Amino acid sequence: MPRIFRVDDDRETKLLIREILKKQGRDFTKCEMCKKDMSEEKSQLHHTKYEGATMQDLMIVCAKCNTQTENKYLV
Repeated sequence: MPRIFRVDDDRETKLLIREILKKQGRDFTKCEMCKKDMSEEKSQLHHTKYEGATMQDLMIVCAKCNTQTENKYLV
């Protein structure tokens, strides 16, 4: 998948990414870190920034897991 270097509307990009993940069968109702149930509306996308990161590196997580000290400033 090509990189997106400049995005005019971050919200539209996130919606597109969420749709792609749904088509891949990813579950937005269970945190992939702590495995707890959550509502789809509360789900967040998380990944560690690094050169060569892809959509497969994204995790669907709850707010608690996404804001843990070791995860801050990674997305």
